[in-house]
Amino acid sequence: MVDTAYAVPAQKLARVATVHSRATGTLVERPNAATQQSPIRGDGGLYSTAHDYGVFLQMLLNGGSLGSATLLRPSSVTMMGHNQIGAVTVDEQPAADPGLTRPYPLGAGRDKFWLGFQIAAADPRFAALRSPGSLSWAGLNNTHFWIDPARHVAAVFLVQVLPFYDEASIRTLRGMEALVYQGLQ
Repeated sequence: MVDTAYAVPAQKLARVATVHSRATGTLVERPNAATQQSPIRGDGGLYSTAHDYGVFLQMLLNGGSLGSATLLRPSSVTMMGHNQIGAVTVDEQPAADPGLTRPYPLGAGRDKFWLGFQIAAADPRFAALRSPGSLSWAGLNNTHFWIDPARHVAAVFLVQVLPFYDEASIRTLRGMEALVYQGLQ
């Protein structure tokens, strides 16, 4: 993962996508700052590429290994799919600042949670999409990923659009997901 870091090196700054905000139905570009650096935290802030994120997801699909390198034990990867919140479900989070986020997430009211992933519950309305037990998460600028261990597929969806859970971004994500699963049939 050579393009993943909390700070983007100067020689790679031109590759950082700009964020767009939806204002009055149109997208407005927000210029990038001269430096791209996030606080080092365990819950987000990394800069990455679709390729690097795909490598990470492939490692998880492979049970913690990638090529000859083993980063996690298979039991650790399996544990990531275990419900850590019991009978509680993931609640819909309200939009405190509609310019920054819409209510989220997909799966609210039925999905479970592990210490780092939302875990998809069975829902007949989405039977043609992610399998129950699929793992997912998202980033503020409408960056999403999911891992479907049952069908051995993972996907990365990266856009740089605010607000989070922007309706057009979610429609596009769901359309991409439908195409991925149509291709598996």
